[in-house]
Amino acid sequence: MPPKQDLTHRDIYALADDRGRVKIGSSNDVWKRKDNLQTGNADELRLVHAEKVERSIASKVERGARKILKDNGHSGVREWINDVPDDDARDAIRTAHDNQRGRNQK
Repeated sequence: MPPKQDLTHRDIYALADDRGRVKIGSSNDVWKRKDNLQTGNADELRLVHAEKVERSIASKVERGARKILKDNGHSGVREWINDVPDDDARDAIRTAHDNQRGRNQK
């Protein structure tokens, strides 16, 4: 029997490929999402970071992390952003999450 799905949280993740691109996204199951994205992708994908966030703010955290990276000079198309070091991807997700938690506490 599969484990029960957490209905209160989602994972915001950063997956990197061999060309230095990073995908910022959200999922209920990061490993399943990675496997789905890997299918048909010539580059090996690796998980850089995943962070559980409250479901009510997950989409804002996801968009916020991408905006932080783009505001810091990284170009990209939708969820995929070019030339992002692992630490930058991780920091963008953490910062976006902190920003949204702070807004919810006001």
